[in-house]
Amino acid sequence: MILIDELQKQFFLEAKNSPILLSDLASMETYIAESYQERSIIELLQNADDALSSRFLIKKINNTIIVANDGREFSEEDILAVCRSGASTKKRGGTTIGYRGIGFKSVVNLADRVHILSKNIGLTFSRELTNKLLEEQIKVPLIRIPHKYSPLKDY
Repeated sequence: MILIDELQKQFFLEAKNSPILLSDLASMETYIAESYQERSIIELLQNADDALSSRFLIKKINNTIIVANDGREFSEEDILAVCRSGASTKKRGGTTIGYRGIGFKSVVNLADRVHILSKNIGLTFSRELTNKLLEEQIKVPLIRIPHKYSPLKDY
């Protein structure tokens, strides 16, 4: 989980040094969410296909939506790309559907908290946890600063 700590520190320092940037990213995330409002599930399905998944699960349990696939595990580059805006490990004209690095962010239409579990990696995105980390209540994007997540410990 060292990667999560490093990314959290990097993006935390960025936010502290430029709170306006964080607010701008939150606004951009809202715009993406609105633009992709009807496509959130499709974007997740396309990501599963890009990961060479042969199975895809979507299930709603109470107020929780579980989306899973059996595709390749997240790499460090994938995690960094998810945290950033407009960054992707996929290339236009390649063998993948997605390449813009914004489709996953459409999940902000579906959730207040997003968990990613992939082999030995567990991270979560949460505005609440980000504001606690920053020690102030400001407008922050959901998907920017990663936090460690362990489903056995956190639930």
